[in-house]
Amino acid sequence: MKNWMYDHPATTPAELREATVAVARDVWNHYYAPVIGVRDVLLLGIYSHMLSSFLYLPDYPIGHLIAAQIEEHLEKTGPLGAEFERMARFGAVTPDLWMKNATGSAVSAAPLLRAAEAALAHP
Repeated sequence: MKNWMYDHPATTPAELREATVAVARDVWNHYYAPVIGVRDVLLLGIYSHMLSSFLYLPDYPIGHLIAAQIEEHLEKTGPLGAEFERMARFGAVTPDLWMKNATGSAVSAAPLLRAAEAALAHP
């Protein structure tokens, strides 16, 4: 969608809506419809921040990695409140540095993969 907007700088709101609906439908049909079995769903078109803040979207997977890593760490530590307070006090630093202080290792997919492996082992 970002490239479409660069290629059409004088687009009207109606043209932008039409292009957004087409992209949402195409992405759904390509990636989701084969798994879910329903075609032409426009649900992906509701994310207006895809247009206004497209660099925001990569934060979602990073957030899932961080959440899994913190969850795994908290399962191994003492009282939740005290440990969370310790982690939160470190302040506003880069995610990798914060995670090293919070859990002892850099941001990693390993905890999420371990959780997925454990879930698959116990269906």
